[in-house]
Amino acid sequence: MKSPCSSFLPAPGKLLLALPAVFGASSASAVIIYTDFGPDGVTAVKDNAATMLSFDFNGNYDLSSQPSSSYDFSLYVKAANANPTILDINLDGSSTAVAQVDGMYLLGPGQVIGPDLVDGLTFMSREDDVFSVSTTPTLGTSYYIGLQSNGNYGWAKMMLSFDVNSDSLITLFGVAYDNSGASILTGDTGASAVPEPGVTAAFAGLVAGAAAAFAARRKRKAKASADVA
Repeated sequence: MKSPCSSFLPAPGKLLLALPAVFGASSASAVIIYTDFGPDGVTAVKDNAATMLSFDFNGNYDLSSQPSSSYDFSLYVKAANANPTILDINLDGSSTAVAQVDGMYLLGPGQVIGPDLVDGLTFMSREDDVFSVSTTPTLGTSYYIGLQSNGNYGWAKMMLSFDVNSDSLITLFGVAYDNSGASILTGDTGASAVPEPGVTAAFAGLVAGAAAAFAARRKRKAKASADVA
């Protein structure tokens, strides 16, 4: 004879099978596409009195001194005798832009890059006939640049430095973007997602329910064995 309480408890396997559904329902967020160039990055050095590093959202890059129409963004440093600490961010694509947050183009981690005007965010775009912006980074310090291309938002992490011959070096460490057109935080690679509190509670509840159902099933089997004996 079945226990009145046990008839309301689903089999443990069914509870465990429900876990992917819970987490799948909560993880229907956009995908962040991230290209990591490693701790040393990729570095462009001075060539013919200038330094140019062109790249796109998919992690493709060109270290030549000439910009290419196949890339959306370029980092450019002028000749050493023409104020080499000035970095130009060139917009090579027809639908690209660089983010300005509170008057700054070189950003720290955790700043919002996206379609909404939040925290003083604005974009300078090629569509506005602004092909580049100039800024002065601290040498040897890495920065994030907020980027927009074809309705997607992302960031690039870069650094400006010089070698022993005082030739300009531009290093690109990584590029990431959200492929849904949603906002992205500078430095966000999509690899550190934390389950929402509701999901964590649901997981704990399912685990507890599975344990209770398993214990109840074992108790029923033990009782059945005792009755037979």
